[in-house]
Amino acid sequence: MKTLVIHPEDPTTDFLKGVYEGLEDITVIHGLTANKSIRKLIKSHDRVIALGHGTPNGLLGVGMFYGTNYALDHGHTKLLREGKDNIYIWCNADQFVQRYGLPSPLYTGMFISEVGEALMMGHEYTSPQEVSESNAVYASIINEELKKNTPDQTQQSVLNFMMKKSDIFKNDVMCYNWERLYST
Repeated sequence: MKTLVIHPEDPTTDFLKGVYEGLEDITVIHGLTANKSIRKLIKSHDRVIALGHGTPNGLLGVGMFYGTNYALDHGHTKLLREGKDNIYIWCNADQFVQRYGLPSPLYTGMFISEVGEALMMGHEYTSPQEVSESNAVYASIINEELKKNTPDQTQQSVLNFMMKKSDIFKNDVMCYNWERLYST
């Protein structure tokens, strides 16, 4: 399966590299790409994995993608709908997926990846270590499941893993993030 990974360069989301690390037949875009080129790449790949910071309007890439503040937005949705098993991991990707009726075996709602986001979401006693631990476990589990499953099996296998291994969710941030994992 030919996979396009769109992961705008940002040190605060470097942990997400663990999601696609070691996957076969991938093309990774970190920025400095024109919208037209992204469209061509989406067309030529079987799956898109989009990761980073985002809003209900799409995956952010401020200053990194020519002509727009978004790496993915409403202008890409027609292509994203065309038989692809895409994965969307950014804050409020759920609203983007639902608004545009995008099929997806795995996407996220609000996701805490920084202490500031934890504070914003009411987790006022969250330490940087708790956030780092959550980020590392999250990326590792998804990566393992992507390597051993077809895209349509990924979401169910992640949910099954979570139920069997719920003892690994050692802090509030982990629980918060895992409760905001969805599938269409």
